[in-house]
Amino acid sequence: MEQVAGDYVAQVSYQGVRMFFPLGSPYDRQLLADHMKACSQRQSEIEVEIGEQRWVLHRRGSGRSHCPDCGGSLATSCATRSRSRHVCVRCAIEDSAAGMSSPPAGQLTS
Repeated sequence: MEQVAGDYVAQVSYQGVRMFFPLGSPYDRQLLADHMKACSQRQSEIEVEIGEQRWVLHRRGSGRSHCPDCGGSLATSCATRSRSRHVCVRCAIEDSAAGMSSPPAGQLTS
């Protein structure tokens, strides 16, 4: 996991671009979720690495499917390469943050 000055960060990669986002607060994680959703409109595949987990972001079109964790829309979803279960962007970020040795406090808002 990348650390910058003691803060945990997420690495977002697509088409030769690599960006780092802090995960230290609920606001930071909301910005990451918003960025991921916006990128999914322009990129076919986006990889997000948070801690030990690597997620692949998929644009699924309509929001008719629902996240198995929170019930939110899966118009944009995340799945790890090792499992086919898709969750929403918010749940993927929270799941990864919860798995860190010192998880940041707080939850994302919808």
